[in-house]
Amino acid sequence: MRGIFKTFRFWLAFISLAIVIIEIFGFDEYAILLALISPVVWISINFPVFNQIVVFFPIVLTYVITVFFWFMVGMVLDRIIRRLKSKSHDEQ
Repeated sequence: MRGIFKTFRFWLAFISLAIVIIEIFGFDEYAILLALISPVVWISINFPVFNQIVVFFPIVLTYVITVFFWFMVGMVLDRIIRRLKSKSHDEQ
């Protein structure tokens, strides 16, 4: 259990969940934090074609996708680090 606090997947998911909770309780009035971390919002801002589709997304689905996205980014980073550590350990 102690090792989970040393992983990117925990911290990235935790930070994104904290931002989602801030958004749910209305402390981020203009949704700036969510716009910085949410891939759904990135798509709607950068690709106007998808803006009409994203508008119909339920906000709860946007929150879930955001936390899941950052969890998966953390998993990829953890695997890369694990492989780099095992390669450096094998070379010694």
